[in-house]
Amino acid sequence: MFLKSTNPPIIDKYPYTFENLRNDYPNTMFPLDYLSPDNEVLDDYYVYFIIDNPPELTATQLIISKLPIYNSDLNRFEFNYETREKTDDELFAERYNPVQFMKDLLANDLFNQWADTIPVKYFVILVTAFNNNSLDTLQSIYDTLKLQIPLPDNAQLQWQEIANNNGINIIF
Repeated sequence: MFLKSTNPPIIDKYPYTFENLRNDYPNTMFPLDYLSPDNEVLDDYYVYFIIDNPPELTATQLIISKLPIYNSDLNRFEFNYETREKTDDELFAERYNPVQFMKDLLANDLFNQWADTIPVKYFVILVTAFNNNSLDTLQSIYDTLKLQIPLPDNAQLQWQEIANNNGINIIF
């Protein structure tokens, strides 16, 4: 990525594209590959390639890109980053995988044992709610069904673990 700066550290234009270069210098012919990090003539047009050196992140961190900063020692612009810890909601959302949730749930013997006792019309409603990504409806139907149809021992713990591992916000 490039930027234009006629007086570093002040940035005139960011990002700076080939189209910008052609507009700024309409009487100059530039080859299509002119904006290249290896092109040393860019200085003549006050164009700088921005050096990218992002920080190392842990799985619980996010990177926030900020405006590039000028490194006067090296006479170059560098990307500027800030990091922060991800919120619980962001971490949960990263795990959101409804397809895997359904596969894991259907592979669970206790779920299949319980599902076999559910009248077909309720099972269809459950599947429809899931397919429509309506977790509120799914939660409501499940809450109603578990009062009417006893759950197998340890089922709630296993199913909750499956939901949590796949980022599904439902309480079993």
